[in-house]
Amino acid sequence: MKQDAFFQTIIHHIGGEGNVARKRFDGEHLYVTVKDSGMADLEELNRLDGVSGTELNRNILSVTIQEDFLEDVTMAKISNSWRRIS
Repeated sequence: MKQDAFFQTIIHHIGGEGNVARKRFDGEHLYVTVKDSGMADLEELNRLDGVSGTELNRNILSVTIQEDFLEDVTMAKISNSWRRIS
């Protein structure tokens, strides 16, 4: 699954796009700064495919993503470059 598609699966459980101040993927983690932390439903997030854990610290939500669940965007770009060369 691509990062954007994964983010769309969780957006409904964190109060919608209007509740998101910023988001950042870092390896096997997604960090989301939410405007209203009370809108984040950690129980529902933990039930989603690909989520191995969540943590909410003040307004920063950390979602741990199961290993190899997301496409490696960098590797996909490299693979496509190689296809163009050959």
